[in-house]
Amino acid sequence: MGILRQLKVKDLVTLLGTTCGMISIIISLDGRFLWVSGAFIYFSMIFDLLDGLVAKIMKQANELGKQLDSLSDSICFGVAPAVLIYRYYSELNSFAPIVLAILCVIYVFGAILRLTWFNISQQEGYEGVTTPVTASILLSLFFIDLFYGYFPDMGPLLGKILNYVIPISMIFLAYLNITRFLIYGKGVKSRENRKFALLLILAMTIGLIASILTFFDHTATGPYIYGLCVAILVILTCYLIIGLCNFFRERKILGSICESKAR
Repeated sequence: MGILRQLKVKDLVTLLGTTCGMISIIISLDGRFLWVSGAFIYFSMIFDLLDGLVAKIMKQANELGKQLDSLSDSICFGVAPAVLIYRYYSELNSFAPIVLAILCVIYVFGAILRLTWFNISQQEGYEGVTTPVTASILLSLFFIDLFYGYFPDMGPLLGKILNYVIPISMIFLAYLNITRFLIYGKGVKSRENRKFALLLILAMTIGLIASILTFFDHTATGPYIYGLCVAILVILTCYLIIGLCNFFRERKILGSICESKAR
């Protein structure tokens, strides 16, 4: 019972997010209503954002919560998206099951390594992309593939391309989790920090709206879900560009410092 006494309100919010991740995995394993599985991953992102806000407001940050949050994220944004993608694309026979499984495992490895490094890192800010962001990119691509059929003018070619691009993109997304070429919060002005924070909140809000729409008649909501997911990709692309710009800016600053010392 000792650990139960250590739980704070924000830890309960974290566990609500974990519950959404587990529901997503169960729905994916069932194989029906896969769009609902994706929606629950987006719901877990909202709880992931809320637990941080609750921790700040109620001043409940502690080591237990930090570890619990990382474990929850590994389930919600690592395992759950991988299971969803494997279930959907294994039925399309785009890749051999073993190849698709390897791609999914690489994606999960990227998420776990990123979360582990974040827990032990003592540096200011962080490098690489957070797991909710890579999961959001993957889900957006998934929903675009799922609902592009509401635009007949696009033809079947886009679907065939996405059937290969999306599973392969899991390697790229895993790399984004651990790359050193994207920097956030480290040597960045607070104004710019607010900019990419607002971008993430906006993307999550759009994702939540798209998730809610999945529970309604797709003939009416399908085009809107498609458009919202395209908007999320645009927003998150801007977020990645900000991280890359921060990297080059810091590299330039370090270069100037080295030159000054050399003189």
